[in-house]
Amino acid sequence: LWPLWDPFSFGGDPFLMKNAYGFDSVPGFLLFLFNDSILALKLSYVLLFFLAGISMYALVVSLGLERRYALIAALVFMLNAHVIKLLKWGWITSLGGYALLPLVILFGRKAIKEEHWATPSIITGIVFALMLRFGPDMKIGLWAGLMFGIFLLFNLIIGFSKKKLARYSLVALVVLTVFFGLSLQRIIPQLDILNLGARSQTTWEQASSRHLPASQFWNRLVEPIRIPRIQGQGSGDHIGIIAFLLAIFGLWKVRKNKMVLFFGLLALLSVFLANNTFGLYFALWHLPLFKSMRYLDRSLFLFVMAGSVLAAYGAREFFSLEKVKKKGGLIFSGLLALLLLNVWVFNFYHYSPSLQDWSDGKKVIEENNVLQFVSKQPGNFRIQTWETNGIDWGTNLWNAFLQLEHIYSYSSVWHPLYMNVYLGASANNPPKLWGLLNVKYVTSTQPLTIPGFRLIKEFPPCTVCFPDKPQIQKAWGPFL
Repeated sequence: LWPLWDPFSFGGDPFLMKNAYGFDSVPGFLLFLFNDSILALKLSYVLLFFLAGISMYALVVSLGLERRYALIAALVFMLNAHVIKLLKWGWITSLGGYALLPLVILFGRKAIKEEHWATPSIITGIVFALMLRFGPDMKIGLWAGLMFGIFLLFNLIIGFSKKKLARYSLVALVVLTVFFGLSLQRIIPQLDILNLGARSQTTWEQASSRHLPASQFWNRLVEPIRIPRIQGQGSGDHIGIIAFLLAIFGLWKVRKNKMVLFFGLLALLSVFLANNTFGLYFALWHLPLFKSMRYLDRSLFLFVMAGSVLAAYGAREFFSLEKVKKKGGLIFSGLLALLLLNVWVFNFYHYSPSLQDWSDGKKVIEENNVLQFVSKQPGNFRIQTWETNGIDWGTNLWNAFLQLEHIYSYSSVWHPLYMNVYLGASANNPPKLWGLLNVKYVTSTQPLTIPGFRLIKEFPPCTVCFPDKPQIQKAWGPFL
């Protein structure tokens, strides 16, 4: 629970520079509570989705809108395609930061508006610190920081005065002080690894990948047109036609409202960054930390954030129309039903709808015959999977459950001293140099005829171990 490294991968190398989940995160706390990692992981997704809805609901209520309109914003923020696609790739780190995103504006707004500004400024700094704990990769945190900076600048420009400049500067100083004070023991090691590895600055070709072309604006941001099927497997970024129409209506009706104008500009900026319009993302890429980021379309977190709030404003203006007021309750129920159909029922689904294609993770571990055998062997030793030669498609998801230490891992971190120097050299003489790492057992999908290795046993195949995923079949041998 406490280490900043994974003792079951990379030979238990104490890689302190890697940001990892700790006890001070939602999955870490649930793991401590239940001592069941699969249960903790699944509950974390559920809780973070609800936390996202609660955060957005609280923000919209704080803006002075009725609770029923806050409910609309919360549903859009929880169920839009951009955040739901996090399920497809398992980006719980991004979801952790996303769930807290509305709180940055909620408490930031209190800090610049209320007479007693220090407390909400401190809370804003704590929210940023929690974002780093809940999402240690900072895929959301950096965009949240950009959003907060734009928010302060936007409010400063409107009605500029020296008094406002002094106050906003103090707010920013307190937020940064609290954030860094609570986070430096995470940030400093992370900066070290950025300077050591290839991610100190990503190439522009890599940073600008996943570009959002103008021709895909409607399909990606509003509503995908699927003919003849209404629903399809895949992923998108859209907020749905219902929320989009409400947002446009709200922008049109109350465009002079400062918060409506801010969120409208935020949505536009988000799309411009994803499209690299006017070279905006290219300029951002030159800034510290952003130069280590990849993928233009990650800025669309800000688009769905703004779209959710604007949908609430649009709903309020729609129900203030005289013709709608007469049957307000009935029409609101109908709007809510349409919204749920749009963003939930007729959205993308990300997994096979046939339960026959699914596997129970615990059963997969129980029927991993080769690793079950190895886990029962006496002594302290490490293992290796013959087919794993880098950081991709590691098997630690399965061997860690059985307390088996692997010399590779499934990780996005490339540690040059370990990966390039030691393991690179070991490929020339695996039996000898893996032995220096106390490797006692090697699994493989095929029989090996290499001096220094001897076949112990061929185990029965695992019938429930994702037979349709050939790239991870190495995780269960069957040769030892």
